[in-house]
Amino acid sequence: MKMLAHLFNQDAKAYHEARPSYPDEVIEWVVTVTEVKNEDTIIEVGAGTGKATKKFLERGLKIHAIEPGSEMAKHLLLFCKGNISVDVTTFEDWSSDDLFQSAMVLSATAFHWVDPAIRYKKAHLCLKGDGHLVLLWNMALPTSIKEEKEAFEYLFSFHNKKSNGEYSVEEVFLDRYNEILASNLFEIVDTIQYEWSVKNTQESLIKGFLSQSSYLSLSKTDQLNVKNKITSLYHQIEEPILTPFLTMGFIAKKK
Repeated sequence: MKMLAHLFNQDAKAYHEARPSYPDEVIEWVVTVTEVKNEDTIIEVGAGTGKATKKFLERGLKIHAIEPGSEMAKHLLLFCKGNISVDVTTFEDWSSDDLFQSAMVLSATAFHWVDPAIRYKKAHLCLKGDGHLVLLWNMALPTSIKEEKEAFEYLFSFHNKKSNGEYSVEEVFLDRYNEILASNLFEIVDTIQYEWSVKNTQESLIKGFLSQSSYLSLSKTDQLNVKNKITSLYHQIEEPILTPFLTMGFIAKKK
């Protein structure tokens, strides 16, 4: 998770402005299925600037956030009002002196950044006997816009891998589902795949593109080349631009 902290911490404000929130319908699903109570303190792994955090706080819940980026944590506390506390560290390094057991461990588009050898074991350790691990991911669905497809193909060519559109939602869902089961620490009690959309301008689309780890991890020279290319491409798209998203969620009970 240290790599994540370094990448996204460089410009936490830009990250916050570019990233979408989470649908209320998904948050309600989590609260309903887990039956989390207001007196419970949710442990959130990789809270970022609080896109999911805020939605749970607005429902009167308490959050203790684990966020490795110091600038991200500052924006988190500015953006989120309510009963929230933050430890600025990675989940891997979160001290046993601070660790406590909760009714819920939550991670929203961040759990894949935690060391695979640690993430499920530590989440299990942090849960009470009947506690739930809640994993959410926002995914931009494959676009039908020619210029967007070209932009992603160009970016991913720097990493010698497929563009986002070449991965099926079902593949991603099954990979994550099976990974949870393979831990042998949790029983999956419910899942969700919720489709929604965001209305973007050319500039907001560019900001979102430039907030991706696949872009931020490039060299400065490659970043400049990619930025110039995608800016040119996105300025050719007619506004408003509807971006389809899918929020994928897994609720798993501690064994």
